[in-house]
Amino acid sequence: MRTLLKLCSRYTHYSILLVLGFALSGCKIINTDDDNDEVFLFFVQYENSAFGDDFRAFYINGQGQVGKAEDSAIPNITLDGSYTQQELEDYYFANLYLLGTVPYSQLDAMSDRVASIMDSGLEKVSDSVCADAGTYRYGFYVYNTNTDEYEETLLYVTAGDGIYLNTDVGADFVTEYLMELAVIGDIAFEELGPCAGYWDFDA
Repeated sequence: MRTLLKLCSRYTHYSILLVLGFALSGCKIINTDDDNDEVFLFFVQYENSAFGDDFRAFYINGQGQVGKAEDSAIPNITLDGSYTQQELEDYYFANLYLLGTVPYSQLDAMSDRVASIMDSGLEKVSDSVCADAGTYRYGFYVYNTNTDEYEETLLYVTAGDGIYLNTDVGADFVTEYLMELAVIGDIAFEELGPCAGYWDFDA
């Protein structure tokens, strides 16, 4: 199973490179005409205030568009797990540009695994504090039609007391995919390891 996952990961990484390579542009427009439950699906967030504010993040919408945001100021939002659409637009839409587009086949492959993943699957996997390295948060949103809010489930977090990884079934596939995108988008750095937003699932 691990061998199969490794081969799929390498193929996925190659596919992402192709799609993003052709889609890169300075375009500032992200299409948000989808239904509410498809505007925000998956996300990666990085914040660091150790040496001046540094904010970098991306989200994937229902069309597979990868919108990247970056700023020299940390957005004013309480990351408490539940957000209105306006709060997320305020968070991501500053200095937003289109990083690329994920094929529907890959988006569907990740979405199919979301149903089995819960926040309760988040487990501490390292005591590394990652001092001055900033905070990484990987996860996905599910739109709650009863509350009109996006509820997040976390997949990977670097926190003040260590590093947390979601170990639910299917979580590794989604997390690894998002990490590969984060490396391409200069948000995570594979060579620097877990404190730089990259977990080696084959280690």
